[in-house]
This record gives sequence, structure tokens and C-alpha cells, in this order.
Amino acid sequence: MEFKVPQNVQREDTIIGSITFKQLGILLIGGGITYVIYLSLVNIVEWFIWAPPVAIVGLSTLIITFVKVQDMTFTKAFLYFIEFLMNPRKRFYSTNNLLYHHSYSAKPLDLHKTTQKQGIKKEDKRHKIEELSNLLDS
Repeated sequence: MEFKVPQNVQREDTIIGSITFKQLGILLIGGGITYVIYLSLVNIVEWFIWAPPVAIVGLSTLIITFVKVQDMTFTKAFLYFIEFLMNPRKRFYSTNNLLYHHSYSAKPLDLHKTTQKQGIKKEDKRHKIEELSNLLDS
């Protein structure tokens, strides 16, 4: 008995031709905004005044809808670019601070201060570590 195994299950379903539901929504919203700009400016000013805003919004809608960047949709690539700009570029390692904290506003944790607040002395820690290592070595 043979079964047909679906291929390409990550691909979105198409609605009209090769247009997905998400693309259709973007086209409808962008086309609506373009049409509103056109209707609001066509009777007031000349064509060379209303044509650039209508063209900019219309072309940006088409770019957002149909352009793919390295096999990703334009919106996904743009969001990844924003995430790249927001995240820090370098990470620093310090032996005194083993906990990494990537927040911009918070200060990194100091392990020496936290152990002193808990009432644990360095000598007690070293003594316990030596006891543990002796136990494991035997």
C-alpha cells in the first residue's frame, strides 16, 4: 500500500493564482491607502503633486508584497534587519562575571557582591571545594 507523502508543507496556501492570503491582505491594505491618497488629492492639486505620493505608496506596497530577499519575504527580511540593528554586536567574556546580561539598562551582576550578601565567605567556599575535590579523588 502506497501513500502520497506531502512535500513542501512549509509553503503557504495560495488563494488567487500564486498569491497567498498574506500577500492579498497586504495588497488590499496598500491599494486602499493608495486609493484614499489619490481621491483626497486629485481634485485639489495638479497631477504632478498627487502622483509622487500615490506612486511611492503603490510601489512600496508592490515591493513589500512580491520581492523576496534570499528566499525570504521582504517583511521577514526587514524584521530581521531591525533585529540586527537592535541587538548588541559584541559580547565580552569576563572570568569575574560568568552571568551574561544583554540588557542595555541593567548593570551586569557581580558574583563577589552576591556571595557576600548571602553570608558566604571566600575561605568557606574554598574549603568546601577542597573537601569536595578530595572526596572525588578518593
